Amino acid sequence: EFTDKEIFDAFRFIDLDKNMFIGSAEIRHILICMGELVTDEEIDVMIKMCDTDGDGQVSYEEFYRLAKHPDPSRPDFNSSMSKVMQEEARQQ
Repeated sequence: EFTDKEIFDAFRFIDLDKNMFIGSAEIRHILICMGELVTDEEIDVMIKMCDTDGDGQVSYEEFYRLAKHPDPSRPDFNSSMSKVMQEEARQQ
């Protein structure tokens, strides 16, 4: 389990423009630096998995919630993922 400081430090590391939000460009940059090639669609799904307010970016609060409770066995995890996947299918 991560401490609050570790979560905050990780968020600030990813938040390249220091606006207290993580957007798709920041996620793409971090993943490319790690050697991961991802599509725009994959990044959109990653954001939608934690973007509870629907603004298209990840706030510190949303990041914190994911870092504290990342367990996919949570009762609401599958419903959240199902909602994201249904939305993706509708848009195609």
